[in-house]
Amino acid sequence: MTKLFDSEKCCVFHIGDYDQAIYGSDKDAEQDWQPQGDYLVLEQSNRYGQEIAEVLRPLRSGQKAITAASGNIGYKPVLIVYDLNTISLVKDQFLIQLEKHGLTDEKGIYKAIGHIRKDDAAGIRIGSYWDGYDGSKRASSSFRYWGAIDEVCNELESGRMDRAEPIIRKLICSIFHYSGIMNAQTGREHTSVTLKRTLDEKHFNEYRESLLTIANLPEFSRKSVSDAFGRLIDALFTQSSLTKQDVMGKLPSHFMEEPEDTYVQEPARNVYVDPIRGYRIQFDTIHGVKGETHDATLYLETETRRSSDIVRILPYFGAGKVGSTKLHDYSRKLAYVGFSRPRYLLCLAVQESTFAKSKNAFQEWDIIDIRQKK
Repeated sequence: MTKLFDSEKCCVFHIGDYDQAIYGSDKDAEQDWQPQGDYLVLEQSNRYGQEIAEVLRPLRSGQKAITAASGNIGYKPVLIVYDLNTISLVKDQFLIQLEKHGLTDEKGIYKAIGHIRKDDAAGIRIGSYWDGYDGSKRASSSFRYWGAIDEVCNELESGRMDRAEPIIRKLICSIFHYSGIMNAQTGREHTSVTLKRTLDEKHFNEYRESLLTIANLPEFSRKSVSDAFGRLIDALFTQSSLTKQDVMGKLPSHFMEEPEDTYVQEPARNVYVDPIRGYRIQFDTIHGVKGETHDATLYLETETRRSSDIVRILPYFGAGKVGSTKLHDYSRKLAYVGFSRPRYLLCLAVQESTFAKSKNAFQEWDIIDIRQKK
């Protein structure tokens, strides 16, 4: 922002929520933005009712209160407790709650979201709740040059530069991989996170100016975006002996071949349709819905590193001692982002072992127990 506007000639306002900084690695999660100097705190929300605002308060830095402009709106958060025999029934219980609360508009946005999407991940993942979920994220085309360019085109057409930039950075990582360009500090291959640091430290102006050029292209065609990306690669090597031809010339033919199907974000992908009532639930990741507003959201507990995101946040609600690791703070931010998506109804699905550890964390919620009776 400071590069775009002269602070002596302009009055610049920075507006953001650093508790929603979830992009990056959960192993090395860092704040992408922090307030500097004196700042005002926006303590009111126009998205959800006070019922959700109270759930979010413990997850905020400093546990600052949020005042919902609409006050209490009559949608009490719902906790769905399941066991391994009934995990597949969670989505059906979500549908029951939608109907109970009158959320049955054909144009309504109803989503089930979780952190871990990969189909081969150990433990509970999004696909554990519905076997029709595809967690591949179109990997076959995304890791090819033209598949990635197509993804960037689609995001730019939707006005989502925030989603196009990580794809551009991932594509640069792939090109560096095939070109043998290593991280100068570690001697290892770049990851998306380490590349971000390098770009910020060594190529801040070149990278930002190139992104601005891409965002302002007169059309987001495959050719125009690819040409602009090529100029970005050139800009990154202006201070070295390497050129775009040196780098791009080392890319293997299979990486550059066009995918059989141009990448298109299919609206029907990962959508569960209730066979009786026809209600639709879109399954997605927490990262995938950042910035969205839903009519109702089902947050799915998922597991990684011998624990789950919900277990890690229970202490923020008074059940145990708050963990001090970056992963605990990262789980807090994931929950904060996920819990703040719905306009009306928030539902949370947890396994019985997590519920047993929760003590009184959910005493203000409606608790629906769908565990198999023994």
